[in-house]
Amino acid sequence: MRVRKTVLAGMMVLMLPGVVACGGGGDDELTADVKVEDDQLRYSPDELEIDLNREETFTFLNNDDVVHNVTIPALSHDDQFNAIDIDIPAGERVAVRVPAVAEAPRDGFFLFYCKYHQTEGMSGRLKISS
Repeated sequence: MRVRKTVLAGMMVLMLPGVVACGGGGDDELTADVKVEDDQLRYSPDELEIDLNREETFTFLNNDDVVHNVTIPALSHDDQFNAIDIDIPAGERVAVRVPAVAEAPRDGFFLFYCKYHQTEGMSGRLKISS
């Protein structure tokens, strides 16, 4: 399973030349970076927004020197409903595909976090717009 995720992450990195770096690109480009600010690990921004019934892809750039991760337990990449769980190697950018969401959760967002640093507060919100 670990090999499959590594291969998948590698394939996503190879597909990234069409993705513009943070700060550039079109209005619908979603990006978040991994940062260390004031000795705190965090995503920046820590809230992303997607539309209902629309598949989205967003990218993460790991600005740290250790591996980080994006886990979204409530969403899946495939019909098996496995949580999104993608590692971001140090210094690299990884694309994360978010499947179309047909119904927003009651509170209007899904949580995402780094499975390695969640206890240190490294988390964010994926807000669902209707």
